[in-house]
Amino acid sequence: MAWTPVHEAHAIDQVRVIVRFKSALPEKMLSKITKPISDAYEDFGFDSIKLAESDFPPIVLSIDNKPVEAKRNEIGKLFQRFEGENKIEEAGFRDQTFGFISFVYVRWENFQNRFRELFGDQLEVALGITDLATVRLEYWDRFYFDGPVEQADASELLANVDESIPAANIKGGLTWHSHSGWFEEIDNHKMLVNRNIDVQDETIDAENKRRVVRFYTLVDFRVDGSEANSDDVMRWLQFLHNRSLEIFSSSINIDMRNRIGIERA
Repeated sequence: MAWTPVHEAHAIDQVRVIVRFKSALPEKMLSKITKPISDAYEDFGFDSIKLAESDFPPIVLSIDNKPVEAKRNEIGKLFQRFEGENKIEEAGFRDQTFGFISFVYVRWENFQNRFRELFGDQLEVALGITDLATVRLEYWDRFYFDGPVEQADASELLANVDESIPAANIKGGLTWHSHSGWFEEIDNHKMLVNRNIDVQDETIDAENKRRVVRFYTLVDFRVDGSEANSDDVMRWLQFLHNRSLEIFSSSINIDMRNRIGIERA
């Protein structure tokens, strides 16, 4: 009985990139930016297109002290890809954020190339109009214990454990979580880091559960007014990936790092 990554080669459930601008793109420009993908969305591998809500909520008015339902401010597009009934990829173009999430991760290079294919030209146009605010990368990783919950000792997976967590919980007792965050300075820019560990029980059937450890790693690079283009975004994204890998690999023990093929920097 041992801890096992959710996939044979890695533990990644999903990966997301969010690029945020300092000011909103005009609706006509956003429509122009998304037109190449909208016109050939199937050629890009997507199955559907949806309207995306603005990053700015609509103003809600009231008449005679009665609330009036606000019309959804739909500016932008969401492109989605499915495998059966499961969504496996989504690319979103909103007025102040571009976002990409993948639920089927193979390799960083594949993810990076797909992001560049979908957002490279669009970012170049957008950053000619507005300034970049932040570039964010998020990873969700998951491991499960292939034995009884009460024998699921998280210390056999984790490189270190928050000392404030009771030993009984760590060794298969009640569920627990440990969330931490801090800022780092990179080339005079601030970067927010979150590293969250959630130990939970998943229901398998009416009588059985299994213990899982979920990792959430966030790195959010604050650009602070520097001029930027799409190449800068890709360069920062590579840095964020490397830093995420360092944080995650430092959180699990050497045996698991070797098993899923990552090294602690």
